[in-house]
Amino acid sequence: MSITQLEQNMIDKARAAQEHAEEFYRQHKAGKTDAEDYEAYQSQYHALSTLVAFAHEKDSGLSVEAIQQLRDIEDAEAAAFREYGPAGDAARDTTSDGPLTRLMQLCRP
Repeated sequence: MSITQLEQNMIDKARAAQEHAEEFYRQHKAGKTDAEDYEAYQSQYHALSTLVAFAHEKDSGLSVEAIQQLRDIEDAEAAAFREYGPAGDAARDTTSDGPLTRLMQLCRP
């Protein structure tokens, strides 16, 4: 089964959101982000979370190929967070990469 146009659109949107999140992590680690950047990140991260959630739903209607690509994008975002995330080494050592954990780490002074 090949990827449908809708699936490809979802994958493209998820990949764009993942790339935005990764860039935010890099900029945040370098101390170059502000409240506006954080708001944009939140929007993109929520979009990404929503899109990849379909890859974890039973009988989502997505093809195996689309599910794998969405999970790969999710894995890439988690790896970027561990690498560039605001908590540095502590983020790489954590067992939870959940949204609440991430938001709490981003809000630390």
